Amino acid sequence: MKRTILWSAVLGGAVCAWVGGARVRAAEGAAAPAQPQGSVRRIELPDLGNGWPEAPGRDVVEVQCGVCHTGRYVTMQPAFPRKTWEAQVEKMRKVYGAPIADQSVPTIVEYLMKVRGKE
Repeated sequence: MKRTILWSAVLGGAVCAWVGGARVRAAEGAAAPAQPQGSVRRIELPDLGNGWPEAPGRDVVEVQCGVCHTGRYVTMQPAFPRKTWEAQVEKMRKVYGAPIADQSVPTIVEYLMKVRGKE
């Protein structure tokens, strides 16, 4: 799925974009792309995927962890033992307030072990 961004110059020199149906406005005074006033420029972005590697539990991890992280973040981590991944998940819940359900913790840890774990 490609994402489409429509840039449009608006009054005052600010720039607005429509991303997936949502309007995003750049900071006041942002330079507008070179185009006639009132015209719209369409930019097609490639689908880079979400980066979550295939492994059992991916659907749970995407929902529970994807609020803050991309899958690429997980793939950049060293291979941790199970106790380290368990501690990381608990830290996300207790320190950062991640809305991870108790019943999802074992699934998330198992996924992390499959993707970046070391026994």
